Amino acid sequence: MSFFEALFQNPSVQWVVLGTVGLAVLGSSVGTFNFLQKRSLIGDAVSHALLPGICLAFILKGNKDPLALLVGAFISGWIALLVIDLIQSKSKTKSDTAIAIVLSGFFGLGIVFLTLIQSSENANQAGLDAFLFGNAASIQKADLLNIAMFGSFILLSLFLGFRAFKALCFDKDFIAAGGFRVKLIQFWLSSITVLTICLGVQALGVVLMAALLITPAVAARAWTNKLGNLIFLSSGIGIISGFVGAWISYESPSMPTGPWVVLTASAIVLVSLVFSPKRGVVPRYFRQKANQKKIQSENILKALFHLEENSETASTGYSLKDLLSMRAFQRDQLVGALKALVRKNLLLEEDGTYSLSSLGRQKAGKVVRNHRLWELYLTQYVGMEADHVHEDAEAMEHLITPELEKELSKVLNHPEYDPHQRQIPGKHD
Repeated sequence: MSFFEALFQNPSVQWVVLGTVGLAVLGSSVGTFNFLQKRSLIGDAVSHALLPGICLAFILKGNKDPLALLVGAFISGWIALLVIDLIQSKSKTKSDTAIAIVLSGFFGLGIVFLTLIQSSENANQAGLDAFLFGNAASIQKADLLNIAMFGSFILLSLFLGFRAFKALCFDKDFIAAGGFRVKLIQFWLSSITVLTICLGVQALGVVLMAALLITPAVAARAWTNKLGNLIFLSSGIGIISGFVGAWISYESPSMPTGPWVVLTASAIVLVSLVFSPKRGVVPRYFRQKANQKKIQSENILKALFHLEENSETASTGYSLKDLLSMRAFQRDQLVGALKALVRKNLLLEEDGTYSLSSLGRQKAGKVVRNHRLWELYLTQYVGMEADHVHEDAEAMEHLITPELEKELSKVLNHPEYDPHQRQIPGKHD
């Protein structure tokens, strides 16, 4: 029976898929706020810190009562958070160091308790190590009901506290000014985080549940700047990861679900970091190349403008040698750029010489205008000497927007000459 057939016919498969996807949605949604607060490692520390509470709950209860283990895990996770905050507030220890101390200490204690339990004669200990490594295939109807019940509470809390959590991530002073207690909101978010990890640790394990809090948010952040879109996209990545992980583990029973959930999310992160339009490596590379070509083209137009400006007699065109005398262009790149400018009707070519077309002269005039306005601003308002402003103006002339150019001209009272007494081209020159 194929996975998709089993998905509609086999309740056990349905429980695993729904449970895995549900945990992925919860982890990615809650993890988004921790990621934006730069507290991603908190999830890692709490995940490892749950183990002592789970083991102690088992010792006290004598069996794997899901609710008792959940309560034990929640208490242990919260104690870990309190210890981290205590270490940071009472000493000069940095956040990452405090997290590492708590993570290793609590996890080591949990391993000790787990070893003691495994060496005991309690027959109910079987499967307790699933909290360490995860076992999504063991999700039953009762587990699914717990995920649905507590998950609904978590999602409702995120919905009701959305504005407060948003302010917590971006502007804590705004919360304080509004009369709200920052620590109370942080307590609320931390409680939701701990509860989410407690729900997922049995299915995915301590390490993988921590990864699920971070990975979808990182992938989603590469695609959007809006918090609402970030949460929905992160949840969508969590759904895809959970579904693909369950699919692969069903088709290959030797493959555990949890690792494939995280591997799928990690693959999406890799694709996002490489190909996302705004932050992806590949689009950024092409933007940089396009920007370099734009700057080179504008520098060529500006060089021809200066040649015309400095020429005492009218000229029908200027050679490569003339252009190279004005600026240190790379000869091969210059030839290619000149051909491109001719194709764009910005330059006119005749017998190996080049001159500005009317459109090219207008564009060159804008670049020169930006340069000279910026030079004048630096001398008048920044106090720089006139012979020290060229390089700064050279860098800014390609970046000044029409709005900024208009504002510069207004601030400078619409000047006609730059600090070197060269005429500043008009807007339509």
